[in-house]
Amino acid sequence: NQQHLYFFLIGPPLLTLVNFEVENLAYMLVCMQWADLLWAASFYARFFLSYLPFYGVPGVLLFFVAVRVL
Repeated sequence: NQQHLYFFLIGPPLLTLVNFEVENLAYMLVCMQWADLLWAASFYARFFLSYLPFYGVPGVLLFFVAVRVL
């Protein structure tokens, strides 16, 4: 019953993150920009492989979200 009080703290950063990521990847797929899609995939792979030994899977996902929000 109180979600309207804290939605503005949690909602916009998470919605912005999901919106930009999905929109960019969908645009690359629809327009068949395979080089850009390959660069995006290599970024995600390098990011996760670089930080996975230090933080583990949950830590890397949290770190990814924090970097995107900030």
